[in-house]
Amino acid sequence: MSEPEQPVLIYIVDTSFLIEVHKRYPLKMLPGIWKDMETLIRSGRIIAPIKVKDEINQQDDELTDWVNHHDEMFKPLNNELLETTALVVNKYPRTAKSA
Repeated sequence: MSEPEQPVLIYIVDTSFLIEVHKRYPLKMLPGIWKDMETLIRSGRIIAPIKVKDEINQQDDELTDWVNHHDEMFKPLNNELLETTALVVNKYPRTAKSA
C-alpha cells in the first residue's frame, strides 16, 4: 500500500513579511535565505498579491530591486484568493490583528 501524498504548502506573503525578512536577514549578509525563497518562488510555492509589489515600490532600496526581479510571485487579486483569505482570518482571527 502506498503512502498518501503529502499536501504541498503554498506561502502567501504580505508586505510586512518581506520588509521584516529584509531587515533581519539582509541580502548581502544571509544570501542563502533569499536563494531558498527564490527556489520556492520558482516552484510557485511563495506568492503575494500584486499590491505587495506596489507597496514595496514606494521605496527605492535593495528590497525594491529584489522584488522587481521576481515578478512571477505576484498575483492579481481574485475571488478565490479573497475567499481563502476570509476562511483563514475567520479560523485564525489573531492573524488579522495589527500590532
